[in-house]
Amino acid sequence: MDGIATHLEATVAVALETGRLWPNSMILELGCGDYSTPLLHRIAMYQNRPMLNIVSDFSWAKRFQHLIGPRHYFKYISLQEGGWPEFPVPDGVGMALMDNEQETVFRFENIKRMAKVGVVVAHDAKHTEDRGCRWIDMKALYQHVIIIRRRYPETPGTDEMADVAVLSNVIDPAQFFHPGSVEVVA
Repeated sequence: MDGIATHLEATVAVALETGRLWPNSMILELGCGDYSTPLLHRIAMYQNRPMLNIVSDFSWAKRFQHLIGPRHYFKYISLQEGGWPEFPVPDGVGMALMDNEQETVFRFENIKRMAKVGVVVAHDAKHTEDRGCRWIDMKALYQHVIIIRRRYPETPGTDEMADVAVLSNVIDPAQFFHPGSVEVVA
């Protein structure tokens, strides 16, 4: 695994489990990723779930236009001064991945909008903390907030750490992961 894809373990676990729990739920990805977008597409198609990518970078959207089909949609939004514009979160979203396309400084605002989603996965949780945002503050909106931090020493030439936040009001997402591998935000 390269240093960019450290969120995939959590992303795949959440996608598979939410598909099992809520078979008709949508997968929503804010942004696109070289690994996450094709992988989530395959999971969505295998589970016969709809998928929506909301993208702010047209060059990224073009890279994955071949995935557009009857159950996979892309919506382009234009960044405005100050970040992502308001956008409606569709009903029936089982999982949402907030990938690294959008600036992490805007990620907390997007996470606040996602409170009705079954489970939210936010990549680069540490970078968000470094910008002054605190995961403990999300406890006001989400019943369950966990952080997964894991080093990937097998990744050549990097000391990458997976730092993923997983949030939910519906289910405790810690059950999707090995005991002891998550930090529960109290």
